[in-house]
Amino acid sequence: MSRYRKIGLAVMIIGVAAGSVFANMTYQANYYFLADLNMDVSSIKQMDDASMVNYTMYILGKRIFQILLLSFFTRLFVMEALIVAAGFTGSFVFSVFITYQLLQTGISGVGTVLLAMCPQWIFYGAAICWWVKKEKVRDSKELFRFYLVFAGLAIAGMISEILINPRLLLL
Repeated sequence: MSRYRKIGLAVMIIGVAAGSVFANMTYQANYYFLADLNMDVSSIKQMDDASMVNYTMYILGKRIFQILLLSFFTRLFVMEALIVAAGFTGSFVFSVFITYQLLQTGISGVGTVLLAMCPQWIFYGAAICWWVKKEKVRDSKELFRFYLVFAGLAIAGMISEILINPRLLLL
């Protein structure tokens, strides 16, 4: 197992544990936030064409900004620091949402969260893993191919988040 994978796995385990503890400690205080979150998920059923366009623009703007931020920070910081920050934050937030949904709606809530995150994060996760491999790329042709594959994975993640994700949540 490579050094990056060991660091990432350890940080994600710590983030999941911390997120679960945090969610259990703050569940009663965040009850109204959770009700709003469930209303947002259920409002997908009433989504018309105009709101779908707004949703699409929101996702594209948000993800493109995150990709640019990722590329900027990987140029400034050491890859290990980026893996620790992103891995802990992502696993902490994921664990909080899973725990909140489990406490509020039971096992069906966990399924809802997994359906809401699964299709796009397959592509986003592959893009992030591909990005970590960038340190080994030296040749300009190989670098172009690297960026092309990364952009393709990121675009596939955005398309699945826009088109597949709302349909899965309707199930």
